[in-house]
Amino acid sequence: MKFETLALIVIGSIVVGVLGGIVARNLWIGIGLPVVLIVLGIMWLATKPSASVVPREEEKKEDTTQPREE
Repeated sequence: MKFETLALIVIGSIVVGVLGGIVARNLWIGIGLPVVLIVLGIMWLATKPSASVVPREEEKKEDTTQPREE
């Protein structure tokens, strides 16, 4: 998990929680919604498949079976 992604989830959840609390006129919604969103965001990041990294050495290898044309 990258710090930037986690920070974005936390800040976004707090903003949505404040807006939800104002709209619902309920303090418990304003507190509970960010907590739920943060938990769901962390679960989503934990289950998201990571991209497979190809070693750069294999990308730079040239095909030596064919003669080079100059």
